[in-house]
Amino acid sequence: MKLPKQLTTVTPFSKILFAVLFITLPFLGFWLGMEYEKATLPTGYYQELRKQCNKNDNLMTTFYKRIGKISGCCEASIDSMEAGRYKLAENGTCPTGFTLNSLLCIDSYKWCESAASPTPTPNQTAEWKTYRNEKYGFEFEYPTSWFTQSTNVEEGGYINFFLEGTVPYLTNNDKSGNEVLRILIYGDENVFEGLKQVVPAPTNTLVGGKQALKNNDQIDILIGTTEKKVLHLDIGEVRQSILGYILSTFRFGTMGDRYQTLEGCEQQTGDKCFPAGSVMLTGTVLGNKEEKDSSDINIDRYLLIRTKDGIQRKIVYYHSSMYEACVTENSDTGQAITVGQTVEVLGDPTDDAHIEIWTCFSNDYYVKVLE
Repeated sequence: MKLPKQLTTVTPFSKILFAVLFITLPFLGFWLGMEYEKATLPTGYYQELRKQCNKNDNLMTTFYKRIGKISGCCEASIDSMEAGRYKLAENGTCPTGFTLNSLLCIDSYKWCESAASPTPTPNQTAEWKTYRNEKYGFEFEYPTSWFTQSTNVEEGGYINFFLEGTVPYLTNNDKSGNEVLRILIYGDENVFEGLKQVVPAPTNTLVGGKQALKNNDQIDILIGTTEKKVLHLDIGEVRQSILGYILSTFRFGTMGDRYQTLEGCEQQTGDKCFPAGSVMLTGTVLGNKEEKDSSDINIDRYLLIRTKDGIQRKIVYYHSSMYEACVTENSDTGQAITVGQTVEVLGDPTDDAHIEIWTCFSNDYYVKVLE
């Protein structure tokens, strides 16, 4: 049977109609699937799950164990499920458009979330745990659903992180067990410089203000003041969104409130430590100058700083005579501080007079360049 020509001719309208159907049908199918899934769930399904999230551990249901025993993590998972951003993995593989659960709850490998899901919010990370290493002067936050286990860190051992509910499995090689994150502290500044030559296509970046090299599943950070070390991170099954938050919480420095005592801080870091809130002044550098005596001999070198309230202050930081310097050995004044930079002066706020006195004692304060 010969069809009429009107039915077999390809017109511009039919092309447009085909394109529209080709694009919209997959989305329509996905939406109908989600609506069907919601329609088949019993009334109050998600409300009941939220109740399970807040039950005591010894009352946990099997389903509650599957979505994570940490209440905040559990509830965030349910939010994603209810919004249609969650799927069960099939044979350990996520459906197209979905990826492993970034909340890292127990059995998170069995759960998938939309690849377009937003990164964790500050509210979701507010209860994260803190790992602190006082010997090397750094700390960072990590998810509540992780736990840590270290192996003789001072002698080349690792700091390992695992998911709650898993049994640690380790090897003596680089990350090859079931860790989600493994950290090694080793080497020195020369090793770090050498990594730039051997690490394939490293990305130069900053982590907590420190130089860092990033390449796929490895990050190397140069840390320390008087003694440089390389902080090496081997990344396991951690989504980039989670990793980004972890790296953003890294803190380095010698502020005394991170240690039990100021003396302990100074012994462990080899630097001068000050209590929290010990900023004596912040201002803009107007000059980096020398002061001479009547015989034209250099006496002092100082910074001329205009503070935020418009007052000019002379910050003595170097003596060429018998007196020692007024600042710590690692103060940024050892660099070429230039006009226009913003600096912060740390020290004992009750000892403010020493800032401008040429007979100040050694290590009275610390000058830090902010920008």
